[in-house]
Amino acid sequence: MQIDTRAIHDLFADWQREDAPGGVLGIIEHGELRYSAAFGMADLERPAPLTTDSVFDVASVSKQFTAFCMALLAEDKRLSLADSIHDHLPELPAYGDVITIRQMLHHTSGLPDYLELMDLAGLPLENDYPPARVFRLLRAHPYLNGRPGERFLYSNTGYVLAAALVQRLTGQSLAQFAHERIFQPLGMTQTRFGDDFSRPILHRAIGYAPINGQFAIAQSLMTLVGDGKLLTTLADLARWDANFSQNRLGGGQDLIRLMVEPGRLNDGTPIEYALGLQLHSYRGLSGIRHAGAWMGYKAEFMRFPEAALTIVCLANRRDAYPAERCRRVLDRLLQDRLAPLPTVPVPQDAPPAAITARLGRYLDLAGRITWQLQWEGGRLWMVHYSWARFGLQEQSEGYFVSVIGPVTLTLRFAGDEAHVTLEGFAPAVLRFLPDWSPANRDEYAGGYRHDALQVEHHIRRNAQSLEVVVGDARQPIPLEPIAPDIWIAPNTFYYAFERDAEGQIVAVAVSSERVRDLRFRRLP
Repeated sequence: MQIDTRAIHDLFADWQREDAPGGVLGIIEHGELRYSAAFGMADLERPAPLTTDSVFDVASVSKQFTAFCMALLAEDKRLSLADSIHDHLPELPAYGDVITIRQMLHHTSGLPDYLELMDLAGLPLENDYPPARVFRLLRAHPYLNGRPGERFLYSNTGYVLAAALVQRLTGQSLAQFAHERIFQPLGMTQTRFGDDFSRPILHRAIGYAPINGQFAIAQSLMTLVGDGKLLTTLADLARWDANFSQNRLGGGQDLIRLMVEPGRLNDGTPIEYALGLQLHSYRGLSGIRHAGAWMGYKAEFMRFPEAALTIVCLANRRDAYPAERCRRVLDRLLQDRLAPLPTVPVPQDAPPAAITARLGRYLDLAGRITWQLQWEGGRLWMVHYSWARFGLQEQSEGYFVSVIGPVTLTLRFAGDEAHVTLEGFAPAVLRFLPDWSPANRDEYAGGYRHDALQVEHHIRRNAQSLEVVVGDARQPIPLEPIAPDIWIAPNTFYYAFERDAEGQIVAVAVSSERVRDLRFRRLP
């Protein structure tokens, strides 16, 4: 394969700066790192540029390594993926349903996400917490988001519990077990799970986030591992990639097939998620991938076995979209093999008449988050409330596909509903939200307490509307009304207020995308 280095470099021109963080790119062919390049700075204080040997926190790209450890334990006959997690971790809440290890790894367990529980409990994610703190959080909210195996709902909790399972079954931490069974045998000398933040890491890239036109350090002291916190390099990920083609770690190719076998729901419906890996396709080419996002780090591992090609992009800036950049690289490398790119529509003066009445805000009833369908700059856009924008093109009446955006989105209208599919997420049904404004905002103001979590949410008036202060947080979060007695925060907190027989507000059920209905009683 010929690699046009100038064309590749042009795709990263905006990262080629000496006053901003950036990222690295690796192109792996047949398990060999054929091309690597670094753009931007690893550290703005020293200052030090990124190199192809820079070490990144790859966030949720870590999950495939944790899942591989679980597969190795199954190969060792220390567990079965069909085991109930309560067989090994009896201190978990008695949810009333059997949750298997396989469901936990496939994100079909219904377990609430511990990171979002921390957010709702007012625990800063920049701090460190022992695993026992996660178990206490789960016991404080002993409810599932749904029956196990009923639907796909991404949850970091399952992979932190997997790390606890490794410790319970082997007496080794996940970091120790992965070092002995994966990293050392493959020669991944610069890779480790970051369960000790005080340990110096040579060539570490510092994570950053853009704030008010400047880059601020965005790092966490957290040492919980399993769902994330893998520290690694491009060269080591190339060694890991080669193992998919010829497994050197035990279990032969049967173990690799287990890793990439899609999960299934209770009714047999396959999902696009395997063991720590997402199944996907791009322009007719099938592959596996996983993204990562944590504090000031973004990552993408994208593998296409039939082309013997893997593209890796690691970034130390929160505003990066590595998946989009990997696909642009793929466009250059395999332009003759891929299906045609969708045509980006020419900007128009006005939206189609059938769309005008549909512009506005939509609520995902299952995920408790909002979307916005808007017309801007001569194009139709679907905007995730706190994540990304997707430029749409109509394929047939009432059916739209994204032609602009970091991943693929489809939108289909059916009566009063809108059906959205977003790569890496479960399909969602959206309900149109007509404009609504409460007659009396003040009646919602007050303190609300969750006794088990030992946290209070204080809702108060501000100049425009309402805002909430969670626990001891310094920064209030603005709230917006979306329906009678329902308010939402930009970070996807969802407040559904409850009234007594006399119509007085007595409680509020607070949810996020991956945690449902924490009931807070209203304080006198």
